[in-house]
Amino acid sequence: MPDHSPSFIQRVLDAGATGIMAPHLRTAEDAAALVSAAKFEPRGTRGACPATRAVGHLTDDWVAEYRRADRDTLVFGLIEDVEGVENVRAITAVPGLDGLVFEPFDLAMALGLDGDVSHPDIEKMRSDVVDATRDAGIEYVSIVGFGTGGSLEGIAASGSRIVNVTGDRGFFHTALKSSLAGTRNGLDAITSGATT
Repeated sequence: MPDHSPSFIQRVLDAGATGIMAPHLRTAEDAAALVSAAKFEPRGTRGACPATRAVGHLTDDWVAEYRRADRDTLVFGLIEDVEGVENVRAITAVPGLDGLVFEPFDLAMALGLDGDVSHPDIEKMRSDVVDATRDAGIEYVSIVGFGTGGSLEGIAASGSRIVNVTGDRGFFHTALKSSLAGTRNGLDAITSGATT
């Protein structure tokens, strides 16, 4: 999700997504609005339509479909601002919020740490978010490779059951870089063997 826009959230869910992950969750009010946008009336404010892709373009059993969607649609937020860390206990108390992702890079930049995700202040903030999610009984999403919390030991210690190994850009970058290196090495071996 690029933002918290209810109309964009509805479009994504109506297209068939079974969950949302929105950036910059700063307050409990932000979290409540996010949950509301993802859930149908009377629990939320999501518009209802029995003819969307999410229900097979036209459902014969709207009641079952919307109840399933309200039950199964996941709502996650990203804690990537100092204000979000400061309010994390209130955020995790919002009913219907399923989990949080701690984004250390944005926080490290906001604190003037030049992206140092291993800085002790960032590690303390991560620990606060992990503790708040654990105490609230919601998910903490770990991200591999970002500071101590992104190490395998840090992930195991957090109790995280959901781990983001890489994003699509990271995956494609790594795959293409490996493919390019293999091609270069192969061509180098062929051309050096041809000249000897």
